[in-house]
Amino acid sequence: MRSFSEGIGFVNEVQRSGWEEAKGKFGMGEEEAKRWWEWYEREVCVPWVVYEGEGGLEEVVGSDEGEAEDLDKLPLVVRDLKEVRFGGKVYPLEGEGLYRFVVMTKSVRNLIVSRSDDPVPVLRALSSLQVHGNRDDGRNTEELKGLLLHRAFLCITCGTIASLTVSLLKDLGFRARFVSALTSEDWNTYDNGHGLCEVFLPGEGRWVLADVDMGFLFRGDGNLLSAYEFCERINGGGEVEFVPLSEKFVDPFFSSPRGFNWFLRVRYMWRGSEGKKAWYRRIFQAVGIREGKRTTFFGPEDKLHLYYGNEVEVVPQREWRERFYGG
Repeated sequence: MRSFSEGIGFVNEVQRSGWEEAKGKFGMGEEEAKRWWEWYEREVCVPWVVYEGEGGLEEVVGSDEGEAEDLDKLPLVVRDLKEVRFGGKVYPLEGEGLYRFVVMTKSVRNLIVSRSDDPVPVLRALSSLQVHGNRDDGRNTEELKGLLLHRAFLCITCGTIASLTVSLLKDLGFRARFVSALTSEDWNTYDNGHGLCEVFLPGEGRWVLADVDMGFLFRGDGNLLSAYEFCERINGGGEVEFVPLSEKFVDPFFSSPRGFNWFLRVRYMWRGSEGKKAWYRRIFQAVGIREGKRTTFFGPEDKLHLYYGNEVEVVPQREWRERFYGG
């Protein structure tokens, strides 16, 4: 009788090199190979569904009864759906945000539920789907939207996830815009600045800053802060509360498995709230908002043009605030 480890080895080899190659490598006949594969699909490839909401991961239990649309027929984001069929069961979609439909060891299918005019559940979902790194950074926005359906995570940097977030929110009818932050201190190659976004909250009638990459909204005096308000507070010594969007981590192999490793530096800097504040204080010394293809900043004009060239417009702080916030 063939050992369990050999059987698992055959299953893994099928996934690597195909059916015939795996049979040849393990010396299996067709009937034995089918038995192992049927066991794998029956006992290992079981469905598992989780909801990633404000409180973290929560398992969702399906029912054998009920009618619902098949998951495979749905887009990434749905509005009015209350339940979905997956793996032969019907699963409730009670909360807004990210649902992950997993076939263990085999696949994942993501679904974002957005029912209200509040963009925060979508921000939380996108933050949960991203890891800071550069493995997927060469892809365009439409390619990344496609990958969001079936990837456990996208491995992209701050500017890429901010651009993707703005594009997807606009697709859904939300108002969103790209925010750039730059330090006026000495530059290096790894924390000169940051890419974020602002979203408009219709219920409050105001813009708020979202760092999808690092996984935060920002609050002061009970209110979520805009990019301008956050910059004023973080540099002026005002109190800032970090409001988590998701549980975040950095790709341990970004930017290299050897030598310099950004993961180690982030883990050191972000050990507590003071480290986070110090990092944001460094990079939030000039702030820009993108309109079309051009970004308008307030901050030290000579430093901004030295860094970006003539690609950016620099205006006085008061004019910048009036342009983007109406006074």
